[in-house]
Amino acid sequence: MESLESQNMEVSQLMRFQEKKRLEAIMNERRRIALDLHDGTIATLSAIKIYFKSFEVYFSKLDHEKRQLYRKAMSLLGQTAEEIRLISHNLNDGTIQGFGLKKVLNDFIDKIQESYQIEIDFIMHDLVDTELSSKKEIAIYRIIQEGIHNVVKHANATNIRIKISIIGKNIVLKIIDNGVGFNPLKSISPGIGLKSMKSRTESLNGVLSITSRIEKGVTIIVKIPINI
Repeated sequence: MESLESQNMEVSQLMRFQEKKRLEAIMNERRRIALDLHDGTIATLSAIKIYFKSFEVYFSKLDHEKRQLYRKAMSLLGQTAEEIRLISHNLNDGTIQGFGLKKVLNDFIDKIQESYQIEIDFIMHDLVDTELSSKKEIAIYRIIQEGIHNVVKHANATNIRIKISIIGKNIVLKIIDNGVGFNPLKSISPGIGLKSMKSRTESLNGVLSITSRIEKGVTIIVKIPINI
């Protein structure tokens, strides 16, 4: 009897192990496809759009109909890139729910460090995981993703520090880089990435603040209430 129970337990453990491996394989494939779409297809579409824009110097030689066709082509390019970006994001959202925020962020950061000459220090307190709903996990992941991409594209930085912790009744995210920074006294137009970060923060009743000095980098702080 004991031998049968032992065998049943071993079979059950083996089945759980196989199911875990199957899920990991699915999640890894989703992550790979999402990354290929984001870093490959979207980057190519962006390059095509830049090439197209170079033709605008010849606008004066085009009739109205050809200008309209050009604008329609540019609009379709933008829409296609946005649709692919959404697919990529949805694929990645599934991996967050499957593996947890900390692991997915660590994997994403590893990929960035492999692709760019930048060092990223990441700290996430273990207690944070217990306070994160699926919605918060996805929003925080997107905010960090946009923050890192902004630094890589614009800051000319060599280091990014990212920390997620609980302070009082808030989850606090800090993204600090050592890049070129900007003059806070001068009005700057927020890009799509920054608008997205702000929108995601506000969707969780949170607050996003940005401080910077020329040649002193940028500090982004996001505070999200734990109980929302």
